[in-house]
Amino acid sequence: MLHNGTASTYLHRFNDHQAAVKALAWCPFQNNLLASGGGTADRCIKFWNTQNGVCLNSVDTNSQVCALQWSKHEKELLSSHGFSQNQLCLWRYPSLVKMAELRGHTSRVLHLAQVILKYRKKPYIVFSISLAFGEANENIEAESRLLFIDFMLAE
Repeated sequence: MLHNGTASTYLHRFNDHQAAVKALAWCPFQNNLLASGGGTADRCIKFWNTQNGVCLNSVDTNSQVCALQWSKHEKELLSSHGFSQNQLCLWRYPSLVKMAELRGHTSRVLHLAQVILKYRKKPYIVFSISLAFGEANENIEAESRLLFIDFMLAE
């Protein structure tokens, strides 16, 4: 829900997802664009125009969406997932073409962050990935990994 600051008035209420919304990300290049990701029963990333409340597009990812991160340099969105595939997907926007899918995590990928590093004068976008796993009654183990994605960035 987008709220205008008063106690009882909403600007828009988005209720197209079929499960809990697990991820939100504001677009850095279009200030009225919000991406949202649904849980296991939904598995969709939806793209919203926050000025008029319209769902612009939706893509079924075939997995629970856990986190979303827009690229600061390209019109792309990185999604991280849980059940059932625990993958990372890189999506081109607005076509929603899947640019890459990375598999191999044994547990859901809960968090993403983005920084730019230069190694040997070549820029890399680095997504920091945090993983958490464990049953509800167990201690949760966590680990962090860095994913280096080689992009040609304009200087």
